[in-house]
Amino acid sequence: MGKINLLYVSSSLESIHEYRFLKFISADRRINLIVVTCEPKSIHENILGLGIKIIKSPEACFNIDLPIFRRISLEYRHFKFVSFLSNIIKEYNIDIIHSGWLTLDSYDALKTGFHPVLAMSWGSDVLNDPFMRNPHKSSWYRAKLKYVANNADAIYCDASIVADSIVKLTGINSSKINVFPQLGIDVSVFKPDITLRNKMRSELNIDDYKVLVMTRNFLPVYGIDNFLKSIPAVLKEVPNLYIILAGGGQQYDYLYNICKNINIQNNVKFIGVVPNCSLPNILNAADVYISTSHSDGTSLSLLEAMSCGLPVIISDIPSALEWITDDVNGIIVKRNDIQDISRKIIDLLRNPEKMVLFGRRNRTVALE
Repeated sequence: MGKINLLYVSSSLESIHEYRFLKFISADRRINLIVVTCEPKSIHENILGLGIKIIKSPEACFNIDLPIFRRISLEYRHFKFVSFLSNIIKEYNIDIIHSGWLTLDSYDALKTGFHPVLAMSWGSDVLNDPFMRNPHKSSWYRAKLKYVANNADAIYCDASIVADSIVKLTGINSSKINVFPQLGIDVSVFKPDITLRNKMRSELNIDDYKVLVMTRNFLPVYGIDNFLKSIPAVLKEVPNLYIILAGGGQQYDYLYNICKNINIQNNVKFIGVVPNCSLPNILNAADVYISTSHSDGTSLSLLEAMSCGLPVIISDIPSALEWITDDVNGIIVKRNDIQDISRKIIDLLRNPEKMVLFGRRNRTVALE
């Protein structure tokens, strides 16, 4: 039997998560992998290093980054992308299409009329993100999602809440959806390392501090502003507090100004976007991982912190509750409740025995 010609269609090839998928698939000798995108974004350097065939649609260069034209240019790219995909399917004698982002790539793939199509949700294309247009708010996106749900040969996603949202929004039978936590975390890389911890804390000059770390990009959905606004109350009770923010994004100036306005800039370190291979260094330097996100699927940032043996403080989003049980392996805080965030940070930092216990339990979860 010859190789399976698999067409991987994605709008987010700049992501480390896409790299993990493509590395896994390309290692399978039964599969001949072809990757196609119509987005004008850069491609992650690790993906380029895989030596796989990557095809960019000619429409990828068509991008007008002005609010009034952005939606028009996006819809035009994807409209033209359908015919481009049809030609690729014929040229490479495709057997299977794997497509991410249900309302973009999966919709385009199905519009070619080709089957089978395995459609994958990345979470934010389905969940009710309060800061983005999505199927919960847009009838256009909801119509696209229903079309994909009814026509895809299989759907899979990374969290039960994502599957529940698809069923709620489209009415399809849940048996059509498979749930698994993406490709997980490399526990041999993301692991507790006391030698690395001591080295990093010495280099950062934080040996005598309680260290909180957040490894989320600076986007509204992650609620980083609420976390920062909770810190003045924490500093009154835990003055030796140091915060590491590892990420980048559109809210950098906004978040930096919050720190200045509430006078916590000396306790907060913005270290920029950290390569995934260097994240274990940052996580091992910390005492607690925190995320105050408004919405999320299965967070790989959370899984990385758990695998490094960190206790976690995380907002009460349903996907987080699939991994963290309050006061068992972490602390759950109320979304948008700054006082609750402050109080629970203080309580956990005052209880080192509980921090150690939660960290051990999280490492066990990661290994399992």
